[in-house]
Amino acid sequence: MRIEVAVSRIISGKWGCNNGQACKAPDYIITTKDFALKLVDSLKLHLIKFYGEEPLKSNDISRIVNLNHFNHLIKLLDDDKVSDKIVHGGQTDIKNLKIAPTILLDVPDNSLIMSDEIHICLLKNSCELAIKELKCWMKPEKVGTTLLTFPSTTGIVAEPFGVVLIVATWNFPLLVSLNPVIGAIAAGNTVVLKPSEVSPTMCALLANYVGEYMDSSAVKVVEGDIPETSALLEQKWDKILYTGSFSISLMSVFPYEISQS
Repeated sequence: MRIEVAVSRIISGKWGCNNGQACKAPDYIITTKDFALKLVDSLKLHLIKFYGEEPLKSNDISRIVNLNHFNHLIKLLDDDKVSDKIVHGGQTDIKNLKIAPTILLDVPDNSLIMSDEIHICLLKNSCELAIKELKCWMKPEKVGTTLLTFPSTTGIVAEPFGVVLIVATWNFPLLVSLNPVIGAIAAGNTVVLKPSEVSPTMCALLANYVGEYMDSSAVKVVEGDIPETSALLEQKWDKILYTGSFSISLMSVFPYEISQS
């Protein structure tokens, strides 16, 4: 593949528009030292072609989803082990929550940007939102009455589904696993979480920390491969949230009513 084609695809996938918002995280390109400089030079040229000399003024640069996430990314870039590794970009616009497309070269393995879980800020935001809005979500919703039901009052009361199975995928394993758990327990459900066996380290971490810090009668993590997942699907569930292949969902989750992402 020609380097121009590869670079164009990298830029489109990494910095392409996301409906005006971006959950931005570091992506890594592994290459030889001899080829790295050629790749960086080509990336620079194509980024200027895509977004101009002043990318922060470009309408094609998406904003970061929230201030917490913006500040977290800035912290990663300001790390002493990283700040001198920036070979392109790095400019920021806190007012509009924008960060220019940034390229780093030869980043050490022990730097924050190589080891930090970028989606913690999104999980924190989901927790704060649930805590803030929970009382409002619990209130019955008033609806209008008809002459036939006068003088009675009517309303809609939100009730938990019951027992919810969450089957997460391997990519973004922390966010995709815990974000739906937050909503499920906020709605009063009990949850069984099945992280992806393709991310065994994160799976073990979730099992350890969820078991240590959360009520095991409300949230339980099940580790394992296909046999364990199949055994889970043999149980009765009030709701299943599955993230993954549509074809697998048809084979494995049917005949349950599913919410698929």
